[in-house]
Amino acid sequence: MSERDGARRAARFGLKAAVALLTLGATVWLVIAQRDRLLESLSLLRHAQWGWVLAAVAAEAVSMSAMARQQRRLLGVGGSRISLAGVLATTYAGNAISVGLPVAGPAAATVFAMRRFVSLGADASVAGWTLAVSGVFSSFALVAVVAAGAAVSGSGLAVVSAAVGVLVAAVPLAALLLSLRRPGPRRLVERLGTRLVAGAQKVAGKPDGDPEEIVQEGLEQVTALQPSTRTLVVTAALAVLNWIADALCLAFAIKAVGADVPWQGLLLAWAAGTAVASLGLTPGGLGVVEAALSSALIAAGLAGSTAIAAVLVYRIVSLWLVLAAGGLTLVGLGGPGTAEEESGKPAGAGGSG
Repeated sequence: MSERDGARRAARFGLKAAVALLTLGATVWLVIAQRDRLLESLSLLRHAQWGWVLAAVAAEAVSMSAMARQQRRLLGVGGSRISLAGVLATTYAGNAISVGLPVAGPAAATVFAMRRFVSLGADASVAGWTLAVSGVFSSFALVAVVAAGAAVSGSGLAVVSAAVGVLVAAVPLAALLLSLRRPGPRRLVERLGTRLVAGAQKVAGKPDGDPEEIVQEGLEQVTALQPSTRTLVVTAALAVLNWIADALCLAFAIKAVGADVPWQGLLLAWAAGTAVASLGLTPGGLGVVEAALSSALIAAGLAGSTAIAAVLVYRIVSLWLVLAAGGLTLVGLGGPGTAEEESGKPAGAGGSG
């Protein structure tokens, strides 16, 4: 790594650290300034309706399962026969890494998922393609869900904002994946990939072999992947279900504190929290998501203490319970008989994708 790259990384880390400290300070101030409202919210939590809390837990489980099924479906395009249990364990453990590690969490989670899929029997190129395509579908599905929420609420600005976000994040990656069969873009990817592999070999001594041949072989495998129309439709549907189920978790959390769900503004309020979480300002969006989501629900019509209580229930389920499950899964994956045994199971052992 050059000095310039090191300086850039240090600058990015410093910026995120500064934002995190400012967020922490703002959160502490908010807790002090709004202590009466928070105490009222905690009182509402003590009287939470547990049937709705369990419904929120079930909705979040469906959300995580949809993501795992989507990735398993895409892995199957490359001939990988991995059980749903194996992919689901990877999804939960990867989420724990993404949330738990400051700054580098999402990147570390992607590396973990790729290595995990390879250990379960997938080719490295297929695993990388799966994660990339899954991310593209997830981004476009988010825009579809936000657009639906905007149509219900009558807000065109939300659709524009979401579309811009996807144009910046997902469209370039989608265009790259679609253009790999064209000579020009492919040569560019080959050159960049060869340099990256050569750099990795110098630092870590892996992977073995000629860098150019490794990249060319990987690209051959990726361009040979031809997902069927049915697979693309199912993948898109599962990506939408992943987001919708998470939004339903929020709706059930609102019901759990005894409030009526503001259906007209629910998806936009949920999208505000999701957008803030994606910025990665704090691990798991801690503090900033609660503030943004509470404000959005208040704008949608909920009373302040009710909105805060609902957000607390939602975050306990969607962040802390999922994080705990992922952490336990991550610990369990270090035990005997994990990857190798799961890769030997029949493809339907964990359910259909």
